Amino acid sequence: MRRVSAMIAAALLAAGCTSVEEGPGRAEEAGCDPDLVSGLGRWADAGFSGTVAITGGGMECRAAFGTADGTAPVTDDTVFAIGSVSKSFTAAAVLGLAQEGKLSLEDTAGSLLPGLSGPAAEATVEQLLLHTSGLEGEHGRDHVPLDRDEAVASISGLASAFDPGSDFLYSNAGYSLLALIVDEATGSYRDHMAGEVLVLDGERFGGFWDGEPAAPGPRAIGQVDGSPATENGASRARSGRWRATGTSP
Repeated sequence: MRRVSAMIAAALLAAGCTSVEEGPGRAEEAGCDPDLVSGLGRWADAGFSGTVAITGGGMECRAAFGTADGTAPVTDDTVFAIGSVSKSFTAAAVLGLAQEGKLSLEDTAGSLLPGLSGPAAEATVEQLLLHTSGLEGEHGRDHVPLDRDEAVASISGLASAFDPGSDFLYSNAGYSLLALIVDEATGSYRDHMAGEVLVLDGERFGGFWDGEPAAPGPRAIGQVDGSPATENGASRARSGRWRATGTSP
């Protein structure tokens, strides 16, 4: 399970770095291949700032470039909101539970989550993972937490656009439903994510944008519709409690 987590972490943290000249890090200091960092640094011309972390295969590369808020430099401790990329972490948790025999990909959501009804109850775990459940519509608002019963009731009321497994439709609610299933299977979605998924070399490397456990470190200010956000980390990321999209590496 932790091998999967490390792979995902490396992929996510490598998603945005800028020129070597702009940040506090240097390729030789960070253990990164200079050619790799130089190549990624070309993104600076497009205005990107961020960090890169690659581990495994004998390589340990960490570097940070650009600014977190237009002034303060990005460091390898800077926290970024990753929005719906967090679905990858929820998927890793679900697959880990399936590997442990605590659930099956063929199980329906209704058989795993007491109180769930409507079309959502008929979707299988695999269909939820692949966005083929048919669930359509929203079950809440950004950054507005729902408790378990509220989330189950809201998702139970969603309609289905097609028979489960017959088509594709991206669904935020489907991954919030998976988070509820993880919560039911483990006792706490957040504790399970923090203790079993957001772990690299024995240490937690991320957290939740809303609530606890929060990712340690200063938060970067992102962009909303092309303009600086009005608060640290603000974005269109759907990170309410049961949206399963609130982790931040």
